[in-house]
Amino acid sequence: MPRNVPTGLLSSPTQCTAVLIQRADGVTYGLSDSEMPFTYNGQLYQNIQGATASNIHQEAGTSIDNLEVTTILNDALAYVKSQDMRGRRFENSVWTLFQIDYLNPSNGPAILGVYRLGRATLNNTMIKLELMGLLSYLQVLTGMVLQPYCDVLRFGNKRCDPGQTIRTALSASLTVGAVVSLFVTDFFGDTRPALFYNFGDATWSSGQNDLLEDRIKVHTVLTPAAYAGGTTYNLGDYATSGGATYISIQSSNTGHSPASSPAWWLTVAGNPASVARITWRTPPSYPVAVGDVATLCFGCDRRKATCARVPNTNESNGYNNFNFKGVYSPDPDQILLVGR
Repeated sequence: MPRNVPTGLLSSPTQCTAVLIQRADGVTYGLSDSEMPFTYNGQLYQNIQGATASNIHQEAGTSIDNLEVTTILNDALAYVKSQDMRGRRFENSVWTLFQIDYLNPSNGPAILGVYRLGRATLNNTMIKLELMGLLSYLQVLTGMVLQPYCDVLRFGNKRCDPGQTIRTALSASLTVGAVVSLFVTDFFGDTRPALFYNFGDATWSSGQNDLLEDRIKVHTVLTPAAYAGGTTYNLGDYATSGGATYISIQSSNTGHSPASSPAWWLTVAGNPASVARITWRTPPSYPVAVGDVATLCFGCDRRKATCARVPNTNESNGYNNFNFKGVYSPDPDQILLVGR
């Protein structure tokens, strides 16, 4: 896009302000305050209402330009959605703000600024977006905290595993068999022991959460057993009966035969021998459905003893503890004592 001001743009009665939003996943949006939609460079720009912006703060030198935009919740023609913000789909998105004559867009725009989404704040009525100049990428403060726990950002990354083999070896692609609640999801087809995925993560490969990642809090294993009429079943309990497997969809479920009580029991497909029940730290950004697929990865608690048990065929001892990034600092009291 040109940086100059097209002839006649500033005096045009049909000039408008528009923004091109480019998400990291390749999705683009064109929004404007024009009286009607228009197309520029192959991108359709929809006219919206209900969004306001602060003055653009621009300075020479290395100061960071910024702009604040506020929109009514789920407004902007439902393009900038609160769910997408919570789902991190707008992370690292680039926003190009410009003025243009919407009746004569071929004359070109006047660029006002190019920004990245720095922070999004949501409440019950609105979304507040803080846009920061691209120079902000160079002014991110970094540092290191020395602690006895490993400080890798993500289990299996380059610092954790230079050979890039352990994450794949300790992951499994699983299918959702039942959704118990907002915080609890059951996966079928897993053979890992309980607690294996504690502190781990799940990367979705289908469904509404496709390509997003969620954090795992607790991993338990359930083994469906034959239905016992005198037993009280709670929400999410499993039982087998007549060659089928059922999940209780009510609490205090006593004396209701699974095959004849659809209000109390739901038939689950596949007759799973075991169920990997995952409790999330925070609910997935979008609703999870039966049949969704996610890759669940081993959960590392960042202790050296755990690292010493993680297999790594690229290391001479066969384990990953050579890559442990924790630091053991001496006790300051002990240093003083020895010094004296």
